[in-house]
Amino acid sequence: MQKLTFVIGAPAAGKSYFIEQNFKDKNVDIIDIYDYQQRAYDEEGCSGDDVPFGADFACLKMANDMLLEDIIAKLRSGRDVVAEHTLFKAKRRISYIEEIRRSADVFIEFFVISPSDDRWDNNLIKRDLKGGLKRYKPYVDDIEFPNPAEGIDKIYEAVDDKITLRMDAPIPEIIETAHRELAEEAESINRENEIKRKRAELLESMKHRSFWHYCEVCGKKNLGSNPQTV
Repeated sequence: MQKLTFVIGAPAAGKSYFIEQNFKDKNVDIIDIYDYQQRAYDEEGCSGDDVPFGADFACLKMANDMLLEDIIAKLRSGRDVVAEHTLFKAKRRISYIEEIRRSADVFIEFFVISPSDDRWDNNLIKRDLKGGLKRYKPYVDDIEFPNPAEGIDKIYEAVDDKITLRMDAPIPEIIETAHRELAEEAESINRENEIKRKRAELLESMKHRSFWHYCEVCGKKNLGSNPQTV
């Protein structure tokens, strides 16, 4: 059986440092969601700081899909995997875990990186990140702490250099909630895609159709050609 380790937490919490300290010398494949996000931005022709309106979610979804595909491929090839990720929401983790378990026999563990303010502040200084704790600590409020009911075998919390096993009481109802939220999200994405498709078809058809315009000289409507086809 292969092992899949997720190291999750807020930006600048110390996920990369934790992986380097605990997994660098082990025979595992280490992958980072941020690399996949950059690849997704590159494929869309934009940078993470200059993403067109409405495209950010699509890029993040593309990155998640690519990372999930690689995780499954590596597990199937007999490799253990350590994945640095955010995965703040239970529904994201559940969708990942269910797809992975359908594809591979795997032991799944999570490490949640929860630094003290002093450790976090030092991380920000070392990385020369602007905004300090006021900017980054609010991300903690977005993290739904992993629950065993999500299909996770072991859950740990890492506070600075102390690692503690934290297996909260299972909450089975989060599975139904996650499935409902994911279905609503998929329906919303489909609606948006359909709107975009119809808009693109309309714009394309306007390149080739005639149109009416008002002539101020003669006071009549005249049939003309679309300027783009002249």
